[in-house]
Amino acid sequence: MPNATSIDNCEIEFILSTKNKKILLCNGYRYVLNQTTKNKKYWRCEDSDNCGAYVHTTLKDIYLKHNNIQHNHLADPDEVIINKLISKIRYRVMNEHLSASFVYEFEVARAKLTESQLAIMPAFKKIKSMLYMARASTIPPIPKTFEFDIPMLYQLNANSEKYLFADCDSRDFDRVLMYSSNRQLQILFDSEIIFCDGTFASSPPQFKQIYTIHAIYEEESFPCVFALCTQKNNETYDVIITKLKSAAKQMKKTFTPSLIMSDYESGFMEVVKKVYSNDNTRHVGCYFHTSQAIYRKVQEIGLQVPYNSTVWVRNIVRSLMALPLLYRHLVNDQFDHIVNLVGERLKQAKKLKRTTSDSDQCDAALEEIRLCEILLILLNYFERYWINTITPAMFCVQGLQYRTNNLAEGFHNRFSRRLNEIHANVWKVIATFIDEEYHAYQKMLLIRTGAHKKANATALQIAYQERINKLYVLYEKKKINATELLEDGLLQYIKSNVPAYVNVVYPSVMKSIDIKLKEFVETVVLQEGEKIQFCKAHDVEGTPSSYGKVYYAERRNDGIHLITTIKKGQKAAAGVLTVEVLDKENITAEADKQNEDDMQNITTTSELISCDEQSPSKTILTSSVVDNDDNDFEQSIVSSDAMAKIQNIELSSQSTNQKKIQKQIGGEIKIRNRLISQLAIWNGFAPSNTKRRTSTTKFTTGHKRTKKN
Repeated sequence: MPNATSIDNCEIEFILSTKNKKILLCNGYRYVLNQTTKNKKYWRCEDSDNCGAYVHTTLKDIYLKHNNIQHNHLADPDEVIINKLISKIRYRVMNEHLSASFVYEFEVARAKLTESQLAIMPAFKKIKSMLYMARASTIPPIPKTFEFDIPMLYQLNANSEKYLFADCDSRDFDRVLMYSSNRQLQILFDSEIIFCDGTFASSPPQFKQIYTIHAIYEEESFPCVFALCTQKNNETYDVIITKLKSAAKQMKKTFTPSLIMSDYESGFMEVVKKVYSNDNTRHVGCYFHTSQAIYRKVQEIGLQVPYNSTVWVRNIVRSLMALPLLYRHLVNDQFDHIVNLVGERLKQAKKLKRTTSDSDQCDAALEEIRLCEILLILLNYFERYWINTITPAMFCVQGLQYRTNNLAEGFHNRFSRRLNEIHANVWKVIATFIDEEYHAYQKMLLIRTGAHKKANATALQIAYQERINKLYVLYEKKKINATELLEDGLLQYIKSNVPAYVNVVYPSVMKSIDIKLKEFVETVVLQEGEKIQFCKAHDVEGTPSSYGKVYYAERRNDGIHLITTIKKGQKAAAGVLTVEVLDKENITAEADKQNEDDMQNITTTSELISCDEQSPSKTILTSSVVDNDDNDFEQSIVSSDAMAKIQNIELSSQSTNQKKIQKQIGGEIKIRNRLISQLAIWNGFAPSNTKRRTSTTKFTTGHKRTKKN
């Protein structure tokens, strides 16, 4: 018989079983509840078939005695330690919002188990179903509408303090849930600057957006209010600000910041104007959104290619982008100056067209007239919307410490990464609110104790800011006039900064692609009036928005024109470039008689290129969207390292003697046809640090389907 173990003066502890029942641990033995009376509980040894050992406790689980029967089996301390560890993991999974795998790996690493204990520790895949079931038991049913009750667990923060700040419902805005703790409200009401922004991809399915308000505390940004909104109308924003002003009054404070920074959401702008009409609160729009909107208009009206290739066009556009950096009282005059510059160029171009007999000068004059007319469309848009509707008082950021809403935008990126899914369920979103509140509290404590280190600006950012400040000083000292401040000073700042702005949020066509498109057009013999259509679709993975672009290359009397238009609201497949020759006669035998030796130097790593003489002349190339380390998104044709299959490349020609030869040797395909060779050249544009490769298997409208290679 094995040595018996006494349990005199033992210290007991409890864990939960997988069925959520208590298990008593004492001296390496496990006991389960056998009976409960009016005064005490009886716990029997888990090995009840052979062992008669019992432990008695009070109803409050305080040890009383044992029954003087010794165990007839050995204790297993290692198994008890493993049971305690699994119980701890299970408890954390049930009560925290971290992934179960992360909790498992963290606790196992921190437990510092011995080799014998590690040998009996079950792997995560063995217990993950138990952990997920335990978590599911604590989560309420996921509601299908915005009408649901909120359990107490989701009304409190991590310190069990009230966190559900307001729950408002109305016919005007359906429902608004506002989350903010007292410490967050303290920071908000004490701050002179607040940032407001909404995010849509992270919102639960029952709500349209998550609206957040951020404040500055010791030069650091803190999220102070999270609002789940079913609408984004005036009434929604009105109830948010009204509730905050009422709470400030109850806390004997005021909610009248000196500066409110936001995007150009019309509903929010109107509410701020109404609520703070009598206060010294200034509402300013994000400078990044201003520049972004101008560049979107540039793309919409087909000015992107001239913007990339023509210096004076680029300077006009950048001058518009630089206007928000001017003093407010200078904006109107400098805008008129820009209009006059374009008008003078248009006048001179028309005069040259009438007087010159040189064909090249005439062509140049016609092109300049066309560009001026497109620029006048852009200027008309800027005057109508930005000057007259938004007004310089709203979009000018001169003299402000913060010119953009990037603090709020950056937080939304962090928030999306924490959720790790689009339109997560409402309980997961609220749980992430709770985690973010606790993270902000920890950050605030570090600041108060002097342990938090503020992120320093880069040397380039400091240099830009010093340069802008020096320009303002020169203007105030009357060393330079307003036009010099704009064209010789602030315009250079835009030259260095705007392209980065554009690439991050609004994907733009790479200049090299546009050049190759034009080069391709020139390889095709076009008669006057013939047209080639290029359909280019753009999308950024992980974002809900997308847009399509159509190129038209047309030969006119003054040469080949590359025209762009935007298809607004189109849900386009990512990275698909379709080249369709509308007139089959565009491809002539002359295009087939190019030097074969030159063609053999053109190679591609495509796995499939098929040619069919009977098919219509249509070519489809598949590309990808590249996610770089610096979070800049670029639309690019795929390089050999990231290229997916090029499928169904089809040609047709009137020439009966045309031959299409394809050979695949060692991953290389030698293509004889000039047209296909030119298309294959495009495969060299993607960056070499491509991380993820996707290919679109079908070009559709409204649906994107991707597969990983």
